[in-house]
Amino acid sequence: MSHMRVHTGEKPFACDVCGKRFTQLKSLRKHATVHEEEKVNTREKGPYGCDICGKTFSQKAYIKTHKLIHTGEKPFACDVCGKHFSQKSSVKTHKLIHTGEKPFKCDVCGKHFSQKHYVKAHQALHTGEKSFSCDVCGKLFSRKSDVNKHKLIHTGEKPFGCDVCGKDFFWKSNLDSHMRCHTREKPFSCDVCGKSFSQKSDVNKHKLSHTGEKPFACAICEKDFLRKSDLESHMGRHTGEKPFGCVTCGKRFSHERTLKKHITLHTEEEVELFQHQRAANGFLSSNPKKFNLLTVQFFFTRQPCFIQA
Repeated sequence: MSHMRVHTGEKPFACDVCGKRFTQLKSLRKHATVHEEEKVNTREKGPYGCDICGKTFSQKAYIKTHKLIHTGEKPFACDVCGKHFSQKSSVKTHKLIHTGEKPFKCDVCGKHFSQKHYVKAHQALHTGEKSFSCDVCGKLFSRKSDVNKHKLIHTGEKPFGCDVCGKDFFWKSNLDSHMRCHTREKPFSCDVCGKSFSQKSDVNKHKLSHTGEKPFACAICEKDFLRKSDLESHMGRHTGEKPFGCVTCGKRFSHERTLKKHITLHTEEEVELFQHQRAANGFLSSNPKKFNLLTVQFFFTRQPCFIQA
């Protein structure tokens, strides 16, 4: 989608500072650093002006450094990773990434940051102030970066792609979470029993088993449940809905656990016969992977597999 804008000329991403528009979000982000670096070196308006953009400075030396932004020259390099910058001060700020140093502290919650402007953006979360709005739908945000992320929903662009399976995501945080499906990494652990999980949200859900809390209540009979999925399954008793279907015989169930128990009654021969019958009637895809998604667990691990309608 982003590539097609090169042909159509569409530029949905606009700079909030100067109004310049871009076809891709990454181009806007790169451009935004120009204004950030200008802030570092710009002082109160003075008699020395840039003959390219007219910006004024209190000292002549600042103009020379400022002009590097226009020429694209980046003479200052990080001696750790080799990345180049147009401003010397930017190198100093960048190197905090390598050292892990976070000298700027939020005076509300004590959280530390590597850059001063990160603290300012973070503090908006405490004040509840939302001064940045989406120019498409008008939704308000506390940080400019959140507006840029939100706008991807309107454009449909998903700039973060998984190198393993090719799935694309709106946000990097979603990609990072997704990657743990491939790496099997489980960095989040329960501080009560030590059990590890790949997602932080799973830890929070798991902890309810220790506290005994059951936050999901049935609106009809007021029975409480530990998990939302258990409540949804329970609701089938009241509605008569049976969302869980056996892929072998088609029999349907209101509860997932009942389906699992039922599937164990089928022999491998029955499942194989079902496969041939369905294929003969044209119900199975010619792509074997689609069938394997439903049956591979049954054949090789004897673990029941099921589908939800």
